[in-house]
Amino acid sequence: MLPTMEPERKQISAILSEAEKALQKVIAEAAGAGRYAVVDAARMAASGVRQIRLGEGTALTGRPSNRSSQPRGLKLKRSRRSPKAGYPKFLVRNGTLVRLGWSKRKKTEYAHKVPRVAFDCVVEVCAGLARSSRGPFPAEEVIRLANAHGQDPIPAYQVYVVIGLLRQEGCIEQVGREGYKFSPGLVEHAQSAWEKAAEAPH
Repeated sequence: MLPTMEPERKQISAILSEAEKALQKVIAEAAGAGRYAVVDAARMAASGVRQIRLGEGTALTGRPSNRSSQPRGLKLKRSRRSPKAGYPKFLVRNGTLVRLGWSKRKKTEYAHKVPRVAFDCVVEVCAGLARSSRGPFPAEEVIRLANAHGQDPIPAYQVYVVIGLLRQEGCIEQVGREGYKFSPGLVEHAQSAWEKAAEAPH
C-alpha cells in the first residue's frame, strides 16, 4: 500500500494553481498586445501545468492515469492533425482586415479585426520608416508613430495584425528581437497583400 501523501499533494496542487493563474495573466496581457508567439507559448505551458495539477500521471496521484497507458504514437499522430497548423489566416471581410487564430485552450477560432483606415495608417508609418534608411525598428516605435497625430488611437494588437500580414507576404523582415526592417515599395506591396486577403475564401 502506498504511503499517504495528501498534505504534500495539496501543497503541490496549490503551487501549480498559482502558476496556472500567473500564466493566464501572461496570456491575457500578451493577447492584448498582439504578441501571439508569447500567447501560444504561455498557453502550452499553462496546459501542461493544468494537466499535472489535475493529477495527470503519477506525480500527484501515486498511480498511473488512464492517459498514461495510451500509446505514445497515437498521441503524436493526433497532435499533428491539430487545426492550429493552418493558422494564422488573413482575410478581408466588409472592408476590414481579419486575422484568424486558433485557441488551443478553447479549441476554437478567434479573430482580431483591423479597419481599413487603421491598416493604411500603419502601412504609411512603416513606409516612412523604410524611407529613413535606418532600422531595424521595434514594433513599439510603429505603435507610437501610428498614434502620434490621430484622434482615434490604434490599439497595439491592430498594429501587430498589420505587421503580421506584411511579414507573411514578405513585405517586412523581422530581425531577431531588435525589430523589423521595411522594404522599399511597401505601400504597393501592402495593397497587394490586402487584395490577396480580400480574395481569400471566407
